Amino acid sequence: MVFPKDGRFVVIDGHHRLTAYREARWKNPIPVEVFGGTPDEARLAALEGNVRDKLPLSKPEKSEAAWKLVNENTLSKAQIVKLGLAADGTVATMRKIRRKIIDEGKDPTRLSWVEARMGSTEVPDLDHQGWILKKATKIVDALLKAKIGQGFSKDPEVTALALQMLNPSLPGALARQWFMDDPDLKSEIADEVRREGDPYGVLEEPEEPEKMATEL
Repeated sequence: MVFPKDGRFVVIDGHHRLTAYREARWKNPIPVEVFGGTPDEARLAALEGNVRDKLPLSKPEKSEAAWKLVNENTLSKAQIVKLGLAADGTVATMRKIRRKIIDEGKDPTRLSWVEARMGSTEVPDLDHQGWILKKATKIVDALLKAKIGQGFSKDPEVTALALQMLNPSLPGALARQWFMDDPDLKSEIADEVRREGDPYGVLEEPEEPEKMATEL
């Protein structure tokens, strides 16, 4: 797919194929599709092609990619959502946080999405991040050495109960941390509950949240 610009054609999607033609020293015409939209629409089409051609990204990687696009401030919220990098609500939150950081006189492009979401407006402390990774790795190693780490994923219900027995406040703390690390997780859980039914009223707002929290 190509886009006409200044009397020439710019490749939007198909860079790998074009490279293959060149390496094969292809002499005949190359079939193309001429993109007839605006320059902004062409850029969006190029981004869609790049996302499609890449290996599947993890959710944190998708969030970081969406955060970079938000910081570029050239695409609308709907256009970023269309790329499949983040949900509508997540992109809206990113835009609000970006504006807040700018209003504070800071540069949002110097922050990752995780750092921006956590309210940090300073250059990331790499030593601190390294410390977190080191501590987490030690826990994983200990669990695997005790031959119990693999069992965590086999029966989530047992794992959840075990963590609650270890510390009643731990499940809530973990849920908050996971939701902060992955804003789309909450909507994913809601979608899964809807597909499987909601016999326990998970999606309903409790009349007395404090009482329900105590009971849980």
